[in-house]
Amino acid sequence: MNQFGSRFLPHTTSQIRCVLPLVAERLLLIGHDEGLSVLDIFPQEWTENGEIAVKGPDEAQARAIWRGESVYQMTVLEVEGRREGTPQGVVLALVGPESESQHHSGALRMYNLASLTSLARWAVAQKPEPATSSFQSLLTSTSSTTGFPRTPSGSERGSPARHGSEESAWDMVDDLPLRWATDFVPLASPGSRLVNTSVTSYATWYDVNRKGGGGQLLAIATKSNIFLYETPKGERAYRFVKDFYTPMQPKSLTFFNQSVQENARIPPEKSHRRSDSSGTIRIEPRNSSASTNFNYGTHLSLFVIFDKKAGWIRLADSAVGEFFLSEDDGPPPTLQPRDTFSSTLSQSTIRSRSRLSSEIRETGAKWVPPVRCELPLPGYPGGTREVYCLSRGKRTHILPCPLPVRSQSQPPLHVVYWKTAPKYVAPRVCLPPLTSMVSPLSPNNCKPPLFQLIAFGENGIEIQELSLSFLDTTSKGKAKATSVEVSWAEEDLGGDTGFLAPGGNWDLTERLYGQGLERGYSAMSASSGYSFASAETEDIAEGLKAQAGVYGWCRKGFADWRVFWVGGSHSDLSLEEVEDPY
Repeated sequence: MNQFGSRFLPHTTSQIRCVLPLVAERLLLIGHDEGLSVLDIFPQEWTENGEIAVKGPDEAQARAIWRGESVYQMTVLEVEGRREGTPQGVVLALVGPESESQHHSGALRMYNLASLTSLARWAVAQKPEPATSSFQSLLTSTSSTTGFPRTPSGSERGSPARHGSEESAWDMVDDLPLRWATDFVPLASPGSRLVNTSVTSYATWYDVNRKGGGGQLLAIATKSNIFLYETPKGERAYRFVKDFYTPMQPKSLTFFNQSVQENARIPPEKSHRRSDSSGTIRIEPRNSSASTNFNYGTHLSLFVIFDKKAGWIRLADSAVGEFFLSEDDGPPPTLQPRDTFSSTLSQSTIRSRSRLSSEIRETGAKWVPPVRCELPLPGYPGGTREVYCLSRGKRTHILPCPLPVRSQSQPPLHVVYWKTAPKYVAPRVCLPPLTSMVSPLSPNNCKPPLFQLIAFGENGIEIQELSLSFLDTTSKGKAKATSVEVSWAEEDLGGDTGFLAPGGNWDLTERLYGQGLERGYSAMSASSGYSFASAETEDIAEGLKAQAGVYGWCRKGFADWRVFWVGGSHSDLSLEEVEDPY
């Protein structure tokens, strides 16, 4: 785990909602309820000798960019490969008015990635301001608005009076931060269905196998509808496809693959025979009825979470359904010594009571967005299998991808139980250390990888590491489940925690940045926009991507919110091997 900056200084004074790594993750844009900030991971300062001293992540510093308009979500839609300079691309952001309500909403904007990067660099170059300062106060000479800086009106766009070319040049320089901050295009164009509509959340999807532009989908949640947009092949602009009505406000959206199969009952063949006596027609079956399984393939669907329920919407035909977790044996029972009936209970009765008790506790449990993960198959070099981590309450089911229509009919590959119900479960493959900066799945790394699950909860994080033996399809029966080795650990961070984004290799900070490998490392971040000069550099970037950790937020106290990172190879972690975390 890596916590950035001083332990006495908060990164923001309001709820952190999202992060966006920039410039080889040297800068982290932080969206929060009060506005937008940037975390400078490697701050610089002038020494007495006139040299520039570069500090490390332990001395990272946060700078406010603007206040008055909240930033809830940020996603890089596209980025152009550039070896040097400022990356070029488009960032989709959900922004809204500053509010103390938990039910946030706003509007979608498409920002220029280069402008956001320049704005972040400008912010870290400024002198530290008091906590009450705002982005608006830094630009009093160019804007007199309150809150988020606005684009100049038509009368203000006219050429102002200038007293000289030198003064005009300096005024243009002073205007640059305001120009960068307002370099966006609203997604809701005139006449669009999104005009004057408050957006609560969104989800994106793109086909990684498609070459060229296009192929992106965007699902936008509002109070009572979900709007679906797409970018046709070869185009960049979103086009409206369809909308779905929801009976209540969606909490979150996630794209997932669904396997569509249907059992159809075929009526029996019948023969017609005329009776000699009555002349009537009698129908007699020739054989018994049969059922046929129709496989319609894999379809893209939406996983929609409401307050205490979760449903799915299939995009192709707008079919809907509700999600359920299949039955399991429940968490391991913990019988106290004073239980005088424990010696008379059979193991099946204990499991039955444990399952019933778990079902009662999970009745009002909340769902967590599903997460897809690609796992290496043990015993098959280069082979992988995709799984989904589906969580509700204190249970996480690891299911094969794609998910079936009747989720409760699919037995999980493995079930993970948590001490407290997590808000989010982030999976990652925990690989051996990069001893020679080669691909982590190469034969040089003989240690088997582990499946790591990080649960973000109310008091900190829980981590469980599993051996990948549950993917062994050759094992049959319950022996397969008992062969899974589990290691468990927890970290109390003093308050609420939450997931932000995958990324970062901060366990390799000295090797990456100390040896000048940030060029290859920058490929890890989609917003960095660097290209590769050789196949060796590409292999290094792939290895680093496989080793990437996750960013999260934690609340340390009143008006004290921080960004932290969890990751590393399984040799770096000292998890305690246990049979169960209870």
